[in-house]
Amino acid sequence: MDRVIVKGLVVEASVGVSDAERATPQRCRVDVEITADLEAAGTSDDLAKTIDYGQVIETLREVAATQTTHLVEALAGRMVDALFERFGPERITQPPQPGRAIAVKLRLVKLDPPIDARVDEVGVELERTATPRRPAGAGPLGFCR
Repeated sequence: MDRVIVKGLVVEASVGVSDAERATPQRCRVDVEITADLEAAGTSDDLAKTIDYGQVIETLREVAATQTTHLVEALAGRMVDALFERFGPERITQPPQPGRAIAVKLRLVKLDPPIDARVDEVGVELERTATPRRPAGAGPLGFCR
């Protein structure tokens, strides 16, 4: 399967357990791989048939700038949710359309963690897949994270 990759994006995020830690945004690095069928984009040379990495970056920056969380796990989860919201498969009765995200792998690390240890970074890596489901009381089969 194909992937759109953004690696080494540095964002400022209000994330930390203590009030003092959340008071000043911290530098975090985001690496993301979005799995999708990109064959149609490659053969047509049409941006509308792929996942625009400029929009991926915009989405990640927006989440980092507008969310305040205690844990990097929570911030990373919100980033993944935002990516599926913007690029994921709509409710359809067949597998996701070309150029729509079917999986997201996201790594979020604090570059200057406020801990008493010498480390390069601390963080989390999440992997989520769009899976078919039929919610109770819902209409046609859809996809969700």
